[in-house]
Amino acid sequence: MKTPKGLLDFFGKPWLVHQLDVYQQAGGKTAVVVLGYSADIYLEALSCLKVDQTVETKGLKITTVVNPLPQYGPFSTIQTGLSYLLQKDFSSFAFLALDRPAPQPIVWHTLTDILYGKDADMVFPVRNGKDGHPVFLSKNFAQQIIQLDPRTNRMDQLRKTLPEGACLAVEQTDINIGFNLNTPEQWQEFLDQSRTV
Repeated sequence: MKTPKGLLDFFGKPWLVHQLDVYQQAGGKTAVVVLGYSADIYLEALSCLKVDQTVETKGLKITTVVNPLPQYGPFSTIQTGLSYLLQKDFSSFAFLALDRPAPQPIVWHTLTDILYGKDADMVFPVRNGKDGHPVFLSKNFAQQIIQLDPRTNRMDQLRKTLPEGACLAVEQTDINIGFNLNTPEQWQEFLDQSRTV
């Protein structure tokens, strides 16, 4: 991409800021941004990010932490964020990968209702057979996740170990679900789609 994904320009604002804005519009009050290899670049570019500090912007409290083991990939990133949040008084959590566009607020609300209503450990959206984000986790499952070895675990494999009914894939119609922004071509396709919505 030639630049960290979160700093890509999305119609006049950095992509990471857009993701946080969508989360805030869905009712989000607390966010943890987990940085890795490009931490210094993000911290220089975005004033809302301060390591081990909380910055409030537009009613959203953003705390920035740094993954000490970025070489182990996304699972270690999730563990880093959960380890911070489990010190607080939250009963559930959601994570959103930077390369997965945040869906509209109705999706966040639907998944939250299902997580509590079905007493599930993991709930995530799907569209046309493609998994999406955000992924919601129960507190109990989050506590299990942070104990695992990041070198040998992945969320997509871990969910298969959950008992029947504990992991729920919820069909949604939001066109952002299923997008994976890992190449310039995928990013351009997403920008083109966003212009027409």
